[in-house]
Amino acid sequence: MSQPAHLRVILSDHDVQKLTLPSGIPGTVAELHSVVRDTFRISGDFCLHYKDADFGNDFFSLLLTTDITDKDT
Repeated sequence: MSQPAHLRVILSDHDVQKLTLPSGIPGTVAELHSVVRDTFRISGDFCLHYKDADFGNDFFSLLLTTDITDKDT
């Protein structure tokens, strides 16, 4: 069984939320996208980004869920 994971989700400049994933980070970006959409009731289109520590915490497009870990943004 996977360990639970928590992600910091920035929905807007003044709206930052914690997302708890009881079964850990999903295996695909599509699955994570669905969880984010359903959890935060997002009806419009959006894409997922992550902060990459290798590049001074700049945001990059999330292409693989293996690029993120517990407590990432």
